[in-house]
Amino acid sequence: MRYLRGNELLSIYITRLRRFYRELLTHYYEVRIYGDGIRCEFCGRHCFVEKGSTGSCGLSYESIAAKKLLMWAVIGLSTHLHSLNTLMRYCGADILPRIKTSSGVYIIESVVGKVPESLGELRDLVYELNEVCNWLVAQLHFGQESSVVELVSLSLFAGLLDLMVCELYELINGVMRKVKGSSPRRELRRVPVARYRVGKPSILVIGHNSPIVAELVDLVKKRGIDVQIYGLCCSAHELSHYVDESGKFFFAGSLAEQVEAVASGIADVVVIDEQCIMPLVLTIADELGIITVLTSPSICSDAPDLTYLGSCSDIVRKVVENKVKRFVVSNVRLAAEVAIELAKYRWLSGGYRDSIGLLARCSDCLQCLKLSTCSTEQPTTCCDCVLCLEACPVDYPISRYLQLRTCSTHEVHYVVSGLDQVPRAEIHDVAPTYVMGFVPGIVAVTGCPEYPHSYSDLSTLVQELMSLGFTVLSAGCTAIVLSYFGAYEHGALGFTRGGLLNFGSCFGNVRIVESVIELVRKWSGLEVRGNYEKIFSEILLRIPIVAALPGLLTEKALALALGFTSFGIPTLVRSTAVTRLLSIVGRECSKYFDRRCRAILTLPTVPPTLFTSVSKRELLTTILLCSMRHCESPYSRRVKYRVLHEQGIDIAKYVRTFYELPDGITVEEVKPGYVPDLELVVSSS
Repeated sequence: MRYLRGNELLSIYITRLRRFYRELLTHYYEVRIYGDGIRCEFCGRHCFVEKGSTGSCGLSYESIAAKKLLMWAVIGLSTHLHSLNTLMRYCGADILPRIKTSSGVYIIESVVGKVPESLGELRDLVYELNEVCNWLVAQLHFGQESSVVELVSLSLFAGLLDLMVCELYELINGVMRKVKGSSPRRELRRVPVARYRVGKPSILVIGHNSPIVAELVDLVKKRGIDVQIYGLCCSAHELSHYVDESGKFFFAGSLAEQVEAVASGIADVVVIDEQCIMPLVLTIADELGIITVLTSPSICSDAPDLTYLGSCSDIVRKVVENKVKRFVVSNVRLAAEVAIELAKYRWLSGGYRDSIGLLARCSDCLQCLKLSTCSTEQPTTCCDCVLCLEACPVDYPISRYLQLRTCSTHEVHYVVSGLDQVPRAEIHDVAPTYVMGFVPGIVAVTGCPEYPHSYSDLSTLVQELMSLGFTVLSAGCTAIVLSYFGAYEHGALGFTRGGLLNFGSCFGNVRIVESVIELVRKWSGLEVRGNYEKIFSEILLRIPIVAALPGLLTEKALALALGFTSFGIPTLVRSTAVTRLLSIVGRECSKYFDRRCRAILTLPTVPPTLFTSVSKRELLTTILLCSMRHCESPYSRRVKYRVLHEQGIDIAKYVRTFYELPDGITVEEVKPGYVPDLELVVSSS
C-alpha cells in the first residue's frame, strides 16, 4: 500500500490548508504591499506597473509583489529538495534501509496525519514533495494565479513543505553520520573556529550537501592521513559532528566570510559543493594558484569534467601536468580522494608559499590606512569603501588579500556542535516555565549575518536577550558568528532560561520548530498527528517565540522564514527586493474564543507574521513586542515592559492589569483586566 495515494499532499492543501490560510489572512492578518512601481517579469512585455494600476495582461501591482514572494519561496524549497534528492541517491541501499521514522518527524506527522514507516513509504513521500514542488513552479507561469490572498497562501504552503523537506534531510543525514562514525549529536563538543596553518596540507570545504564532508573525514580517519580540513558555512556544521582529539577539523567562518577565507591562503585545495557560493571565490582561488575541486553539476564554472578518468591517480596526473586550476569530479568519494592527494602535492611542492608571496608587492607605505575609512587600529577589517585601492601606489589588491596578513595568527574561538534534537525529557521539564511566563520567551536567531559590521550588533542583541531570560536557539552561519564573541563559552548551554543552543546547518532550523511543537504537546496534551491547524493556534497564542533572520535573505532563507510563519511563529527578516514590497501583518483587532468566560472576545491581534526589521534597536523592541501573548503571565510581561519603557515605547496599550507593571512605572487608565485563555476562531480548526 502506498504511503500517499497520488497527489495527496496537494489534496491536503486544496481541502484543508488553503481554507485555513485564507481565513487567517482574512480575519487575523492582512497582506500589505509597499512601493510605488514595479517591473513585471512574468510575461514578455515587461510592463512597469504603478500602484493602483495593472499591466497589459491585467496583473495588478499587488499581485506582482505577491507572485515574487512565491517565486523566491519556491526557489528556496526546490534548492533544499534538490539536496534531499542528492542525499538519498548517495545513501542508496546501504544506508536508507536503516532509517526509522516511527517518531521525530512532527512536521510531517502534523500535516499528513501519519509517518512513513518503511523505505518504500519514505520514497513515496519524497516523490510527492517533488510533484507538489513542480506544481508550485507551474503557478509562476504567465496566466496562472493572480489573487494576492491565494498567492500568499501558496507561499505559506511552500514554507511548510520546505520544513518537511528539511525534516527528512535531517532524519536521513543523522543516520548517514552514524554509519560514517560521527559522535552522538547530543554531546556538546567545543569545535575551534580558526584560520591558521599548523604545518599540514589543508583543504577548505564550502557548500551545503553533507556527503563530501563525510567522505573526506572517512578517508582521513581510516587511512590516518595527516591533512587539516576546514569547513565553511553549513559544511563546517557537518564537519563538527566528526570532531575528535586529532585537531584536524576546524570551522573557517560563515557564508559571508568565504572570500576572506580563500584569500587568507589557508587552503591548498578548495572543495566546492553547491548553494550560497560566491563566484568571486573561484576567481581568487585561480589568482592565488589554489586548486578548486567542484563536486556538483550545479556549479561547473566552465571547468573541465574529469570524472570520466575514473581513478584518483589519473586525475591528479592530468591536473598537475596540465596545471588545471579548477575541475569537476561529480563522484564525491573520488573527489575526496583527489582533493587529499592534491593538497599533499601542493603542500610538498611549496605551492602555498606562492599565495603568501603576493604580499611582496606591498611596500608598507600605509597610504591605504591614511586615506581609507577603515579603522587604523584594526586594518584587517574591510568596510568595502575601496578607498584603499585608489590610494595604493603599486595597485596592490588590498581588499581581496587583506586577510593574508593575519593568516598566521592563532586567535581561536569555539562553537558548540549542533544538536540533532533537544532531548524530550529536557523539554518536558521546562515546558510549564515557557507557557506560564517564568521564561519570557524563545528567540530563534538564524540565517546568514553580513560581514563584518553586523557581527557585533548581533552578538550584543543575543547577549541582551539571554540576560533578560530568553532562550536563544540558533542555526546556520549565525551560530558560527556567535562564537566570535564567546557566546558558547560564557552563556548557559541548554533549553532553559537564558540558555543558548546551536542546531547545526540551515537544515537544522526544522529542529527549532520541532522543539516548539514538543513544548505544545507536553503542555496541552494535544495529539500531533493530523492536528497542524490546532498546533498553529497553540504556538501563536501561547508560546512566546519569535524568529529573526537579520542577515542576508537568500531564497532558501526566505523559504525557511515562511516555514516559521507557517507554524504561527512571528518572523522578522532583512529587507530585500521581495520583503521590501510585501509584509504579512496583524489586523488591528480580531475575534478570539476565550475558554474561561466561554465567549468570543475582540482583542488586538497577536503579533505580525512576516515583516522586515533592520536596526538593532528596532530589532530588539520588535522581538519583545512580538513575543507577547494574550495568555502569558504578568511576570513575563513585566520583564518586557521594563525594557520597552527604557526604549521609549508607549506600553499603555499593551497593559492588561496593574499587577504586570514593573516597579516605578505607572500608566494611566489601566482597566482591571485578566489573563484570557484563547483560541483562534477559524472553521477549519
